[in-house]
Amino acid sequence: MVPVHIWLLEAYVEAPTIGSVILAGIPLKLGTYRFLRFSIPMFPKATLCSTPFIYIISVTAIIYTSLTTLRQIDLKKTIAYSSVAHMNLVTADMFSQAAAVRSPSLSYGHTRLKHVCQECDPLTY
Repeated sequence: MVPVHIWLLEAYVEAPTIGSVILAGIPLKLGTYRFLRFSIPMFPKATLCSTPFIYIISVTAIIYTSLTTLRQIDLKKTIAYSSVAHMNLVTADMFSQAAAVRSPSLSYGHTRLKHVCQECDPLTY
């Protein structure tokens, strides 16, 4: 997400090429895995309640970074902005998968978190 990953753009540009490749390959994917593996299962109420906010931030960041990518002439900056846009897309997808638990047509486990959804949005059920 853009407010959290502003440092990433400069890290891509200032790092040597191999550092940029490692940065794109390993830490971003590990951070995503940790978020998916630990944060979402440990805090299901917070995940469901913050899903609309995360969508707004992620979609705004996807549009902003994609339009900024089109203007870049430096290859490293192009890779940096497109990587941030990709990670925002992954973040939006993670939260849509977490929110899919709310929909009976998308998940069979929807009854397990029904009380969680009612706390966030009582009109859902």
